[in-house]
Amino acid sequence: MDTLETHAMPDSGIMENRSQFMAFVKDSQSEELIKGLVQQLLIPHASIMRGDISVAIRQLEETRSPQLLIVDLSESNMPLQDINALADVCEPGVKVIAIGEQNDVGLFRDLVRAGVSDYLVKPLNDSLLQTAVVSSEEGLDTRIGTKNARMSVFMGVRGGVGTSTLAANIAYHFSSEFKRLTSLLDLDLQTGVSSLLLDSDPVSGLLEALDDPRRTDSLVVARLASKVDEKLLVFGSETPLERPISSGFRGMEAFLQEVRQQCHFVVADLPRHMLSPAAQMVRSASTIVLVTDLTLAGLRDTARYVQALGALQCPGEVLVVANKAPDSRNARFKESEIREQLGRNIDFTVSLDTKAFQDAELKGEPLISGSHAASRQIKAIAERVSGRGDLRRTRGSILKRLIGR
Repeated sequence: MDTLETHAMPDSGIMENRSQFMAFVKDSQSEELIKGLVQQLLIPHASIMRGDISVAIRQLEETRSPQLLIVDLSESNMPLQDINALADVCEPGVKVIAIGEQNDVGLFRDLVRAGVSDYLVKPLNDSLLQTAVVSSEEGLDTRIGTKNARMSVFMGVRGGVGTSTLAANIAYHFSSEFKRLTSLLDLDLQTGVSSLLLDSDPVSGLLEALDDPRRTDSLVVARLASKVDEKLLVFGSETPLERPISSGFRGMEAFLQEVRQQCHFVVADLPRHMLSPAAQMVRSASTIVLVTDLTLAGLRDTARYVQALGALQCPGEVLVVANKAPDSRNARFKESEIREQLGRNIDFTVSLDTKAFQDAELKGEPLISGSHAASRQIKAIAERVSGRGDLRRTRGSILKRLIGR
């Protein structure tokens, strides 16, 4: 796979190691024409690779998405389906120019409705290609994957129940297994441990961004991100302990909006005392995960937080996770007693495996990467929180209806 790369000064934060321009083409004539355009327009961070849209999809599952992407549909039997598959792996807001051999107005319209900026028929023309690239940069509405990130909020009902461990491991799973750009937001601004768990260094300035909406824009958000790998970003803070923390967070909504426009998933680790100041964030979450232990106080407070979420009119799904749970032989409460205390069932249980938890913490490695029971249980939570299971069930029900006709 041949690649042409041009280099400029590297960006920081979210933009780090991200190509501004990337092209996947099948034929040498198109490749040479695009190379010439890149050099003529002095496009920084540009990559041109030989391959069709299927190669682009595989590549973008592993790497950051470019701001502008050219894909070749010449050998695609179902171009619209392939564009939708591309949108699924691309970071939100990527501009796409498609090229192909079908001179079909209907195809052009379908691709534009799917978010493609332009469709050019081969053989490519230098003038038309340049016009398409320049126009795509100026256009605002033609982007694939424009939906905001799916957000989940993790909150422990008591201290020490392992909420941060679960949130960090599930964010890691989204990035490493689902290959989706994920942001982990640790809102314990003074003593949060997400950065420790993922062996990254927090960047100063998160408190200021959350306090003042005027300090939030795409560049500020980019500088606040600590990069764990190509698909995982952590927003954390080690605000001095002597510094007072405002509970207003007037910039929270603007900050979240910027982050959600750039990612597929946002996982927020929310301290329980911040439920009220972060109520708007919790209301916008697809899933709220309450983490508890199986103690009398833990069950009591879980029931109270479930009630509080109802009073706040949070529309997202509420899941209850019993973390660090002993095996059934040593369980303090029976299932019927837990159900009576909560007024509902526990949705997931994560086994107590002290050695696995300690080893993961000391190594700065994700607990979920192991083969023990706790890892399998956390993966099941990740699948539920991601919403991917709901999508498969929806597709399955549609298929059944179609077959039944």
